[in-house]
Amino acid sequence: MKNLLIVILFFSIYTCSAQYAKSNEKVFTSISTAAQFSGRVTQLNLRDQKLFYLNDSITELTNLTFVNLMGNNFEAWDNSLFSLKKVEVINYYGNHIIEIPAEIKKQKKIVKLDLANNNIKRIPDEIGALKNLKFLFISLNQLELISTEIGKCKALESLDLHNNQLSFLPESISHLSSLTNLNIGYNQLNELDVNWFGFKSLTYLNLEANSINMLPEEVGRIKSLKSLILSDNQIVEIPNSICDLTNLELLILSNNQLKVLPLNISNLYSLSTLILTGNDFSTDEKIRIQEALPNCYIAF
Repeated sequence: MKNLLIVILFFSIYTCSAQYAKSNEKVFTSISTAAQFSGRVTQLNLRDQKLFYLNDSITELTNLTFVNLMGNNFEAWDNSLFSLKKVEVINYYGNHIIEIPAEIKKQKKIVKLDLANNNIKRIPDEIGALKNLKFLFISLNQLELISTEIGKCKALESLDLHNNQLSFLPESISHLSSLTNLNIGYNQLNELDVNWFGFKSLTYLNLEANSINMLPEEVGRIKSLKSLILSDNQIVEIPNSICDLTNLELLILSNNQLKVLPLNISNLYSLSTLILTGNDFSTDEKIRIQEALPNCYIAF
Protein backbone atom coordinates (compact mmCIF):
# COMPACT_ATOMS: atom_id res chain seq x y z
CA MET A 1 0.00 0.00 0.00
CA LYS A 2 2.76 2.49 0.89
CA ASN A 3 4.60 1.84 -2.37
CA LEU A 4 1.37 2.25 -4.33
CA LEU A 5 0.66 5.61 -2.71
CA ILE A 6 4.15 6.87 -3.50
CA VAL A 7 3.78 5.77 -7.13
CA ILE A 8 0.47 7.64 -7.31
CA LEU A 9 2.08 10.71 -5.76
CA PHE A 10 5.00 10.77 -8.20
CA PHE A 11 2.62 10.21 -11.12
CA SER A 12 0.62 13.27 -10.03
CA ILE A 13 3.82 15.34 -9.84
CA TYR A 14 4.82 14.55 -13.40
CA THR A 15 1.27 14.95 -14.64
CA CYS A 16 1.32 18.42 -13.14
CA SER A 17 4.64 19.15 -14.87
CA ALA A 18 3.21 18.06 -18.19
CA GLN A 19 0.29 20.45 -17.77
CA TYR A 20 2.65 23.39 -17.67
CA ALA A 21 4.82 22.37 -20.63
CA LYS A 22 2.68 23.93 -23.36
CA SER A 23 2.28 21.37 -26.12
CA ASN A 24 1.69 23.96 -28.86
CA GLU A 25 5.09 25.59 -28.35
CA LYS A 26 8.51 24.24 -29.32
CA VAL A 27 10.57 22.79 -26.47
CA PHE A 28 14.32 23.44 -26.77
CA THR A 29 16.90 21.09 -25.25
CA SER A 30 19.95 23.31 -25.74
CA ILE A 31 20.58 26.88 -24.57
CA SER A 32 22.88 27.60 -27.51
CA THR A 33 20.23 26.48 -29.99
CA ALA A 34 17.49 28.34 -28.17
CA ALA A 35 19.58 31.53 -28.15
CA GLN A 36 19.33 31.65 -31.96
CA PHE A 37 15.60 32.23 -31.58
CA SER A 38 15.91 34.32 -28.37
CA GLY A 39 12.60 36.13 -27.79
CA ARG A 40 10.48 33.37 -29.35
CA VAL A 41 11.63 30.68 -26.89
CA THR A 42 9.30 29.88 -23.98
CA GLN A 43 10.11 26.22 -23.21
CA LEU A 44 13.53 24.89 -22.17
CA ASN A 45 14.10 21.26 -21.19
CA LEU A 46 17.65 20.51 -19.98
CA ARG A 47 16.78 17.34 -18.10
CA ASP A 48 19.53 14.77 -17.40
CA GLN A 49 22.35 16.67 -19.12
CA LYS A 50 24.86 16.42 -16.23
CA LEU A 51 24.97 20.22 -15.88
CA PHE A 52 26.67 22.03 -13.00
CA TYR A 53 25.75 25.53 -14.19
CA LEU A 54 23.85 27.30 -16.96
CA ASN A 55 25.32 29.05 -19.96
CA ASP A 56 25.04 32.83 -19.47
CA SER A 57 23.26 33.15 -22.80
CA ILE A 58 20.14 31.84 -21.09
CA THR A 59 19.57 35.45 -19.98
CA GLU A 60 18.77 36.27 -23.63
CA LEU A 61 15.71 34.00 -23.46
CA THR A 62 13.58 36.72 -21.95
CA ASN A 63 10.25 35.03 -22.71
CA LEU A 64 11.02 31.72 -21.02
CA THR A 65 8.09 30.42 -18.95
CA PHE A 66 9.14 26.76 -18.44
CA VAL A 67 12.60 25.60 -17.32
CA ASN A 68 13.28 21.91 -16.61
CA LEU A 69 16.62 21.25 -14.90
CA MET A 70 15.68 17.87 -13.47
CA GLY A 71 18.36 15.26 -12.88
CA ASN A 72 21.49 17.40 -13.20
CA ASN A 73 24.35 18.26 -10.82
CA PHE A 74 23.39 21.71 -9.55
CA GLU A 75 24.54 22.37 -6.00
CA ALA A 76 23.15 25.90 -5.93
CA TRP A 77 20.40 27.87 -7.60
CA ASP A 78 21.79 29.30 -10.84
CA ASN A 79 21.75 33.12 -10.54
CA SER A 80 20.99 33.58 -14.23
CA LEU A 81 17.44 32.37 -13.58
CA PHE A 82 16.70 35.49 -11.53
CA SER A 83 16.94 37.68 -14.63
CA LEU A 84 14.11 35.74 -16.30
CA LYS A 85 11.00 37.65 -15.26
CA LYS A 86 8.36 35.53 -17.00
CA VAL A 87 9.26 32.08 -15.68
CA GLU A 88 6.23 30.23 -14.31
CA VAL A 89 7.71 26.74 -13.84
CA ILE A 90 11.11 25.69 -12.52
CA ASN A 91 11.94 22.02 -12.03
CA TYR A 92 15.11 21.27 -10.02
CA TYR A 93 14.05 17.73 -9.09
CA GLY A 94 16.95 15.36 -8.39
CA ASN A 95 19.90 17.74 -8.06
CA HIS A 96 22.10 18.62 -5.06
CA ILE A 97 20.63 22.00 -4.07
CA ILE A 98 21.31 22.77 -0.41
CA GLU A 99 19.27 25.95 0.02
CA ILE A 100 16.55 28.11 -1.45
CA PRO A 101 18.21 31.53 -1.95
CA ALA A 102 16.66 34.79 -0.74
CA GLU A 103 16.60 35.94 -4.36
CA ILE A 104 13.74 33.52 -4.97
CA LYS A 105 11.48 36.48 -4.21
CA LYS A 106 12.43 37.87 -7.63
CA GLN A 107 10.60 35.01 -9.38
CA LYS A 108 7.26 36.79 -9.01
CA LYS A 109 5.41 34.76 -11.65
CA ILE A 110 6.33 31.31 -10.40
CA VAL A 111 3.31 28.99 -10.42
CA LYS A 112 5.04 25.63 -9.99
CA LEU A 113 8.30 24.93 -8.18
CA ASP A 114 9.67 21.40 -8.00
CA LEU A 115 12.63 21.07 -5.62
CA ALA A 116 12.09 17.44 -4.64
CA ASN A 117 15.01 15.09 -4.07
CA ASN A 118 17.68 17.63 -3.13
CA ASN A 119 19.44 18.50 0.16
CA ILE A 120 17.41 21.51 1.32
CA LYS A 121 17.07 22.05 5.10
CA ARG A 122 14.74 25.04 5.33
CA ILE A 123 12.11 27.02 3.48
CA PRO A 124 13.11 30.68 3.95
CA ASP A 125 11.01 33.78 4.66
CA GLU A 126 11.23 34.89 1.04
CA ILE A 127 8.84 32.11 0.01
CA GLY A 128 6.05 34.44 1.12
CA ALA A 129 6.75 36.74 -1.84
CA LEU A 130 5.58 34.12 -4.33
CA LYS A 131 1.95 35.22 -4.56
CA ASN A 132 1.23 33.16 -7.70
CA LEU A 133 2.73 29.89 -6.45
CA LYS A 134 0.21 27.05 -6.77
CA PHE A 135 2.38 23.92 -6.60
CA LEU A 136 5.37 23.44 -4.29
CA PHE A 137 7.07 20.03 -4.32
CA ILE A 138 9.91 19.76 -1.81
CA SER A 139 9.76 16.12 -0.76
CA LEU A 140 12.84 13.91 -0.30
CA ASN A 141 14.99 16.66 1.21
CA GLN A 142 16.35 17.33 4.70
CA LEU A 143 13.76 19.92 5.71
CA GLU A 144 13.77 20.84 9.39
CA LEU A 145 12.15 24.28 9.25
CA ILE A 146 9.41 26.01 7.27
CA SER A 147 9.12 29.78 7.58
CA THR A 148 5.83 31.14 8.89
CA GLU A 149 5.84 33.33 5.75
CA ILE A 150 4.55 30.36 3.79
CA GLY A 151 1.14 31.39 5.03
CA LYS A 152 1.28 34.32 2.60
CA CYS A 153 1.29 32.00 -0.44
CA LYS A 154 -2.47 32.35 -0.77
CA ALA A 155 -2.62 30.74 -4.22
CA LEU A 156 -0.92 27.52 -3.06
CA GLU A 157 -3.00 24.47 -3.95
CA SER A 158 -0.57 21.56 -3.53
CA LEU A 159 2.22 21.26 -0.94
CA ASP A 160 4.34 18.10 -0.88
CA LEU A 161 6.68 17.78 2.11
CA HIS A 162 6.93 14.02 2.44
CA ASN A 163 10.22 12.33 3.41
CA ASN A 164 11.86 15.14 5.38
CA GLN A 165 12.89 15.82 8.99
CA LEU A 166 9.97 18.01 10.07
CA SER A 167 8.85 17.79 13.70
CA PHE A 168 6.30 20.60 13.45
CA LEU A 169 4.55 22.87 10.96
CA PRO A 170 4.00 26.62 11.41
CA GLU A 171 0.49 27.61 12.46
CA SER A 172 0.35 29.93 9.44
CA ILE A 173 -0.02 26.91 7.18
CA SER A 174 -3.72 26.98 8.02
CA HIS A 175 -3.92 30.37 6.26
CA LEU A 176 -3.51 28.60 2.91
CA SER A 177 -7.17 28.87 1.98
CA SER A 178 -6.65 27.47 -1.55
CA LEU A 179 -4.73 24.37 -0.41
CA THR A 180 -6.30 21.14 -1.65
CA ASN A 181 -3.40 18.66 -1.28
CA LEU A 182 -1.01 18.37 1.68
CA ASN A 183 1.48 15.53 2.03
CA ILE A 184 3.63 15.46 5.18
CA GLY A 185 4.13 11.72 5.39
CA TYR A 186 7.46 10.23 6.46
CA ASN A 187 8.51 13.04 8.79
CA GLN A 188 9.00 13.27 12.56
CA LEU A 189 5.68 14.67 13.75
CA ASN A 190 4.77 13.55 17.28
CA GLU A 191 1.64 15.62 17.72
CA LEU A 192 -0.58 17.80 15.59
CA ASP A 193 -1.17 21.46 16.41
CA VAL A 194 -4.92 22.00 16.60
CA ASN A 195 -4.43 25.51 15.20
CA TRP A 196 -3.69 24.27 11.70
CA PHE A 197 -6.90 22.35 11.19
CA GLY A 198 -8.70 25.34 9.71
CA PHE A 199 -8.22 24.40 6.07
CA LYS A 200 -11.15 25.46 3.90
CA SER A 201 -10.44 23.56 0.67
CA LEU A 202 -8.24 20.59 1.66
CA THR A 203 -9.31 17.33 0.01
CA TYR A 204 -6.15 15.21 0.46
CA LEU A 205 -4.15 14.95 3.71
CA ASN A 206 -1.31 12.45 4.11
CA LEU A 207 0.25 12.04 7.57
CA GLU A 208 1.58 8.50 7.17
CA ALA A 209 4.79 7.24 8.80
CA ASN A 210 5.22 9.81 11.54
CA SER A 211 5.07 9.23 15.31
CA ILE A 212 1.59 10.59 15.94
CA ASN A 213 -0.17 9.03 18.92
CA MET A 214 -3.29 11.16 19.04
CA LEU A 215 -5.55 12.68 16.42
CA PRO A 216 -7.15 15.93 17.69
CA GLU A 217 -10.91 16.41 17.69
CA GLU A 218 -10.31 19.40 15.43
CA VAL A 219 -9.71 17.07 12.49
CA GLY A 220 -13.49 17.11 12.07
CA ARG A 221 -13.29 20.76 10.99
CA ILE A 222 -11.75 19.87 7.62
CA LYS A 223 -15.15 19.23 6.03
CA SER A 224 -13.76 19.14 2.49
CA LEU A 225 -11.49 16.12 3.08
CA LYS A 226 -11.89 13.22 0.67
CA SER A 227 -8.68 11.29 1.45
CA LEU A 228 -7.06 10.94 4.87
CA ILE A 229 -3.95 8.78 5.30
CA LEU A 230 -2.73 8.06 8.84
CA SER A 231 -1.01 4.71 8.41
CA ASP A 232 2.20 3.73 10.25
CA ASN A 233 1.78 5.94 13.30
CA GLN A 234 1.08 5.16 16.96
CA ILE A 235 -2.55 6.20 17.17
CA VAL A 236 -4.55 4.43 19.88
CA GLU A 237 -7.89 6.20 19.44
CA ILE A 238 -9.78 7.93 16.65
CA PRO A 239 -11.85 10.95 17.81
CA ASN A 240 -15.62 11.00 17.30
CA SER A 241 -15.27 14.15 15.21
CA ILE A 242 -13.87 12.13 12.32
CA CYS A 243 -17.46 11.09 11.69
CA ASP A 244 -18.18 14.71 10.69
CA LEU A 245 -16.06 14.24 7.54
CA THR A 246 -19.01 13.27 5.41
CA ASN A 247 -17.12 13.85 2.13
CA LEU A 248 -14.42 11.34 3.08
CA GLU A 249 -13.95 8.62 0.46
CA LEU A 250 -10.60 7.08 1.46
CA LEU A 251 -9.41 6.47 5.03
CA ILE A 252 -6.18 4.59 5.72
CA LEU A 253 -5.46 3.73 9.37
CA SER A 254 -3.23 0.70 8.92
CA ASN A 255 -0.37 -0.13 11.29
CA ASN A 256 -1.49 1.81 14.34
CA GLN A 257 -2.67 0.64 17.78
CA LEU A 258 -6.42 0.80 17.30
CA LYS A 259 -8.93 -1.53 18.93
CA VAL A 260 -12.17 0.28 18.13
CA LEU A 261 -13.54 2.96 15.81
CA PRO A 262 -16.06 5.65 16.82
CA LEU A 263 -19.65 4.50 17.38
CA ASN A 264 -20.96 6.84 14.70
CA ILE A 265 -18.63 5.58 11.97
CA SER A 266 -21.72 4.90 9.84
CA ASN A 267 -21.98 8.70 9.34
CA LEU A 268 -19.14 8.39 6.81
CA TYR A 269 -21.64 7.57 4.09
CA SER A 270 -19.27 8.68 1.28
CA LEU A 271 -16.51 6.31 2.41
CA SER A 272 -15.66 3.75 -0.25
CA THR A 273 -12.30 2.42 1.02
CA LEU A 274 -11.20 1.82 4.61
CA ILE A 275 -7.81 0.21 5.32
CA LEU A 276 -7.38 -1.07 8.89
CA THR A 277 -4.67 -3.74 8.56
CA GLY A 278 -2.04 -4.01 11.29
CA ASN A 279 -4.29 -3.03 14.22
CA ASP A 280 -5.92 -5.03 17.03
CA PHE A 281 -9.65 -5.17 16.30
CA SER A 282 -11.70 -7.94 17.90
CA THR A 283 -13.95 -10.12 15.79
CA ASP A 284 -17.03 -8.36 17.20
CA GLU A 285 -15.62 -4.93 16.37
CA LYS A 286 -14.82 -6.00 12.82
CA ILE A 287 -18.39 -7.20 12.36
CA ARG A 288 -19.76 -3.93 13.79
CA ILE A 289 -17.62 -1.85 11.42
CA GLN A 290 -18.66 -3.93 8.42
CA GLU A 291 -22.34 -3.59 9.32
CA ALA A 292 -21.96 0.16 9.86
CA LEU A 293 -20.33 0.62 6.41
CA PRO A 294 -22.03 -1.92 4.13
CA ASN A 295 -21.06 -0.12 0.89
CA CYS A 296 -17.41 0.38 1.82
CA TYR A 297 -14.48 -1.89 0.94
CA ILE A 298 -12.79 -2.66 4.29
CA ALA A 299 -9.43 -4.37 4.73
CA PHE A 300 -8.57 -5.75 8.18
